[in-house]
Amino acid sequence: MKNDCLEYEIIKIIKNIYKSKKIELHPPYLDANDSIGVRNSIKAKEISTYGNITEKFEKQIKKITKSKFVIALNSGTSGLHLAIIAAGIKKNEEVLVPSLNFIASTNAIIYNNSFTCKIMWVIVGP
Repeated sequence: MKNDCLEYEIIKIIKNIYKSKKIELHPPYLDANDSIGVRNSIKAKEISTYGNITEKFEKQIKKITKSKFVIALNSGTSGLHLAIIAAGIKKNEEVLVPSLNFIASTNAIIYNNSFTCKIMWVIVGP
């Protein structure tokens, strides 16, 4: 109970400091090259489909990471989905997921195993 009070006090202090300030979680950084790249993608009609620009990107990542295989996906969630498949997690297995996490981690397990895995949220810390 004592910790709960401390947490509320910390939240009150933070709210007091940042009363009217907007706190952005991940503000985007776009430079001139990004604008050019977006314009080129629009012209090439490769906005939401696999194409030449994606292939170039994959080749660059492959070279930088010295990986044998690279595939670009539309989101981190799609990457987690494929990782669960690659890990070979089967029905009724326990899957440990950090409790402080983004829901996509848990969703990837659910999507692949249709609620047949035991998802165990664990507290990770000192």
